[in-house]
Amino acid sequence: MRHIKIKILSDGTAQIEEPFCFCGEHNAARLCITLNDELKADASYYLLSFDVYGLSRRIVSNIISGANSAPAYVTGGVIYCPLPEALTSTGELTVQVEAHKRSELEVTRITKSAVFTLGFEPSVMGIDGELEEECGILPELAAAVESMRDLKALFGGTTDLKAVIINSLGFTPQASPTQYTYSTA
Repeated sequence: MRHIKIKILSDGTAQIEEPFCFCGEHNAARLCITLNDELKADASYYLLSFDVYGLSRRIVSNIISGANSAPAYVTGGVIYCPLPEALTSTGELTVQVEAHKRSELEVTRITKSAVFTLGFEPSVMGIDGELEEECGILPELAAAVESMRDLKALFGGTTDLKAVIINSLGFTPQASPTQYTYSTA
């Protein structure tokens, strides 16, 4: 297993060391996050917040309260978190460390690191063994479809699904919307 070593500095920013892992790998790498003094001070538990698709959809780790937590755990001021395929599939992962202080059942303080981004290298994917550009477009399409479902749930009615997906991927229409001629320029 490869270790992605990250040190949270005194100002809350992250110092990231190579090597990173590859897109789509499942539990082949893990984060090893060394906490700064502010995050370690009197914390009851930790959470790792992830944003995979760049859509501000927060995915949260398990509650990390000690060496017996799973799958992510903390020991000696370092959080260890294996990276499943769902977190590495898009080629980029945004991460933030949260330290929670609890008094009985009430959270009395939350201290957060700065947000930092990890990049993953493309890997050979699929039956043909072709190198996927940008780690493949399928995760982005899945996120766009999920966003479309959310929009339909909020606003109802029918919308042009093709246009929404294409626009959410950052493509700009070059002709009328009914022709669907798009350019990445």
